Amino acid sequence: MGDKLLTTQRGATAWLRHLIVRDRIWRLVDARDQVLGRVAGQIALLLQGKHKPTYLSNMNSGDPVVVINARHVVLTGRKSYNKLYIHHSGYPGGIKKVPIQDVMRKRPEDVIRSAVKNMLPKNKLRQLWMDNLRVYMDEQHDHHAQKPVLVPPAHCGSRIGYGGPPTVHELDTWWNDNIIRQSDQTMHKLIQEEAQLKKASPPGLAQALQFASDADVSQLELDARRRYIAAAEQSLQHSPVIVPEL
Repeated sequence: MGDKLLTTQRGATAWLRHLIVRDRIWRLVDARDQVLGRVAGQIALLLQGKHKPTYLSNMNSGDPVVVINARHVVLTGRKSYNKLYIHHSGYPGGIKKVPIQDVMRKRPEDVIRSAVKNMLPKNKLRQLWMDNLRVYMDEQHDHHAQKPVLVPPAHCGSRIGYGGPPTVHELDTWWNDNIIRQSDQTMHKLIQEEAQLKKASPPGLAQALQFASDADVSQLELDARRRYIAAAEQSLQHSPVIVPEL
């Protein structure tokens, strides 16, 4: 049956396999200061060959990928403290939980390898794709003879959320938790107004300022809230949230 597959449509499949092997280019990915999830997704696309017009889901049409500086990959949020690698031997009491910090300290290559493997489709080609992945801890690698082509970073511009400008959800959450100090009567009134208007989205900064101005607060606190809104509406580059001095 394999011979028939290679000779169907006057050898079109065999010729396509030849083109895939001939056009295979080694790729070099520098993981330094890149977010783990983003660089893993980029590597998964390169391994599958989805960046090529000759991509086929039933063939290994991807490129070999060499990853360097695996130890310098970035984890966002609190993943460096909360993320665990869990393994069970199958016997009672055989569960093992390893923090990602320990893996990053001993075998940072396994962190990128595991992230890429989980992003690939669960089929028979996944092991072939993983065989084309080479991960190195530092900048030194053993594939200079293949002349790998450097791939641009996965991120484009400043990142939204942690490490970049704040999202609307982050601003509203910070506002509700730290700025708004309303009485129960005022909060019930606001909830009733929102229910009447049938708004599913949370109140924005302008609405929050209007609510704060209607409440019984001092002029000093109201001015502080205005300063916070003016700072929050700017495009922040280095800090996710600017907290003004009250």
